[in-house]
Amino acid sequence: MPEADALASASPVVLLGRGGSGTRLLSALAAESGLFIGNRVSDTGDSLEWVDVIYAAAIEWLSGTPDGSWPDRLRAVAAAMLVEAGRRPHDLWGWKLPETVLALPAVRQAFPRARYVHLIRHPLASAFRRSHLTSRTDNAVGRAVLARAYAEAGRDAALVESDPEWLRNAITWRLHMDLALDALAEVDPARVLTIRFEDLVGAPAAAQARFRALLQLPQGASDPLAGFDAARAASTQGTEADADCVWRICAPAARRLGYERA
Repeated sequence: MPEADALASASPVVLLGRGGSGTRLLSALAAESGLFIGNRVSDTGDSLEWVDVIYAAAIEWLSGTPDGSWPDRLRAVAAAMLVEAGRRPHDLWGWKLPETVLALPAVRQAFPRARYVHLIRHPLASAFRRSHLTSRTDNAVGRAVLARAYAEAGRDAALVESDPEWLRNAITWRLHMDLALDALAEVDPARVLTIRFEDLVGAPAAAQARFRALLQLPQGASDPLAGFDAARAASTQGTEADADCVWRICAPAARRLGYERA
């Protein structure tokens, strides 16, 4: 197994984003660039080896009861992943799992030199798409996210089950963005790349160039989004009143990201 010191000084590339906002496109950029994101990757481009440890860390950090074991536990997953693939800590590797946003303090402790790519998307588009694991109550992570998100939004948690899907999406989107922005503000800006979904879809070559620059790779010429289904990524439309509600909830975080009401 790689030594802990070698892993602690490595610079993995952590691909971040709100689940359901098009994060599979980050996996497409990773594949095109030769970034190794795991031995087992789902159809949505998620790094499955990280699911158990990230979900557990997210639940503890959301509840405010983390212990001191997380750096070792995260590095152990990285070590096993790299050994299985015959790779070394200072090779080009990382992972993509949307719930990593919820455990960023633990990730930063485990990998102080990590690089981050954060995919963002306008909250109105995100809210009116299908629900994500983190805005549903049928799983432990979703319950932890909703409890924290509703508390921070000042909304009665007893309304979770009766609230419409788009409202839960909006409230949890706000929490995701606040957590990500607060954590990434503590990271050297040279190690953080923020990409708008809208820009990635509209000008993929430019986004690819920025991605490769972060990875310190020569520029590529292939289309990173070949085969991308734009229709599948489209959001449904809510009523004007629903959109007004989403914007009231999400505007503070959205404006931190440079978004205004569409």
